[in-house]
Amino acid sequence: MICLKITSMKQCMGKFLAGNSFDHFCLVQAIVKNLNTITIEGKLNRDFLKGSLEEKENLYSSLSYRPWGELKGLCFDLIKGKHTPLFFQFVLLLSPTQTQQLLDQQGLHFSPENFPSLLLTLRYDGENLHLISNANFPTFTLSKEVDKVWEEATKKFLLAQEIPFEEE
Repeated sequence: MICLKITSMKQCMGKFLAGNSFDHFCLVQAIVKNLNTITIEGKLNRDFLKGSLEEKENLYSSLSYRPWGELKGLCFDLIKGKHTPLFFQFVLLLSPTQTQQLLDQQGLHFSPENFPSLLLTLRYDGENLHLISNANFPTFTLSKEVDKVWEEATKKFLLAQEIPFEEE
């Protein structure tokens, strides 16, 4: 796990909420505290898809969470306004396809029952914006290889997106 301080909130939030830089992630959870506290759970309700369009069923078939690109407009509407929120947190999950590609590039292979979840958490505490990367496994492991790969991939991603940060 690594915690990075984002040094240009405006630049990061523009890419996060208005650009497509984070669209290959899925939303696990969003919390925005302003006049109210609003929580969005990104987990898909499969029952809602029953009998719906076949293309939607196919789009979501490999996902457990809704793609960020489909929810960022709603989240943007919650944040925009005259006043900065008191707090917000967005937990994003790298899509399973992207995760598999990243791990394959590094020669790391996992069985489906031990496949890691690669998470990014964007957290604003009223003063500072931080990005935290974390690798979660369904079972305990002593290995830190995936954590190191994900930390480096996170830094490369921010640099490629021209989002300035400092390591803490």
